[in-house]
Amino acid sequence: MHQSDDEIMDLDNSADYDDMPYDPLEHHRADEPFMDGDVLDQYLANEVSAALSEPTTDEDAEDTVNADLWDASPISGGSSAAQSKNKTRSRAGKQARRKRTARPQSILMGFLALTTLCSLGLCLYMLFNSRTTPANSNAIIGNGGDQPVFYSQEEVDVMMEEAALAGKQDLKNEIMNQLSSENPSVQDTLRRLYSDFVFYQDSGSYYFIPLSDTIERNTLERGNFSVSENGEISYTSQNGTSARKGIDVSQYQGDIDWEQVAASGVEFAMIRAGYRGYGTEGKLVTDECFERNMEGAAANGIDIGVYFFTQAITVEEAREEAQYVLDLLASYDISYPIVIDVEKLSSDARANALTQAQRTEIVSAFCDAIAEAGYTPMIYGGIYSLFGMLDINQVSHYKIWFAFYNNYVYYPYEVQMWQYSDKGSIPGIEGAVDLNLWFLE
Repeated sequence: MHQSDDEIMDLDNSADYDDMPYDPLEHHRADEPFMDGDVLDQYLANEVSAALSEPTTDEDAEDTVNADLWDASPISGGSSAAQSKNKTRSRAGKQARRKRTARPQSILMGFLALTTLCSLGLCLYMLFNSRTTPANSNAIIGNGGDQPVFYSQEEVDVMMEEAALAGKQDLKNEIMNQLSSENPSVQDTLRRLYSDFVFYQDSGSYYFIPLSDTIERNTLERGNFSVSENGEISYTSQNGTSARKGIDVSQYQGDIDWEQVAASGVEFAMIRAGYRGYGTEGKLVTDECFERNMEGAAANGIDIGVYFFTQAITVEEAREEAQYVLDLLASYDISYPIVIDVEKLSSDARANALTQAQRTEIVSAFCDAIAEAGYTPMIYGGIYSLFGMLDINQVSHYKIWFAFYNNYVYYPYEVQMWQYSDKGSIPGIEGAVDLNLWFLE
């Protein structure tokens, strides 16, 4: 929707971009003072051998060996001195008995004791080794039981580090995939990386608008869009075709052969009703081809909506614009919305000085006047228009016609119509024409 000789600011062109800053987590682990497997095995073998070779009574043999192992084991923090003291304690106050020679039963008992102690030692080693082995990020997810899982602070730190490193790699892969595409775009890359924001660039600055949790989200799936050889885009969901093909026209398309347009598959047309002048006077003007386009589209079974390019600077002027359009439509039937066209102009237009709050109030006044007359109001704009010039939170309840020239819809909230190209080619129209999709509800 280009107005006169003024061109809409291209907010998606050149921009400098540095590598995205990223600070990975830094953690350092200290070695734990637990025995390794070889040391523990040797220790147990030595202790058992010494215990079995000492002269002792049958009654005291098992108790003494187990006590010795406990006092000097890794979990007790014991020592050889404690071991000696324990042996002395175990025999204190007891009367020496007659020594017995080793019998097969004694050998068997000693072997069983050795086996039991080795098993105990292995269990202890596995227990302490597992506590010092960092848990991976899948440990919690893999727990299928009903019992809670506990991790030390060190293990949580390691899991966080693993997740951060994995996220960093995913981030790199996503950036590389985006920049290695056929037409890499810094803007497209930033939009994908900051999906919780609406991003746009204006006057050399980058703007990131946080998404609202109170506005209905866009449910269009990117993978359901397809582009034909002639550049036309279609949208197909699992239930079949769910978007209608349309165009928008004004006097700049000249004399249109609407019969050919209808034969090409165009199902609806948004026709410019008029505009307000950019100058101080702000005169209301009807589009030169308005009547011809309205009659031609209607005669060939094409559904019709209209739009008006605003330059209102007060609420009163917004209502005046709405009434002007309603008067033009008095003798026509339309089935599509009446749209207020909101754009930033590169020229020194009369509405350029409006604040966001002022423009939001003006657009709301226009839409409310249209709704009061029994028609469906709609707002047309691109990223900058809807998020920079307007407070989207105040106007999101109106239908949105979103202008964004790409093969996907970069609009986070519910959208009814998408203008995806201004370089379309349609039989019956000389030169380029805007192409649109209307998403069926």
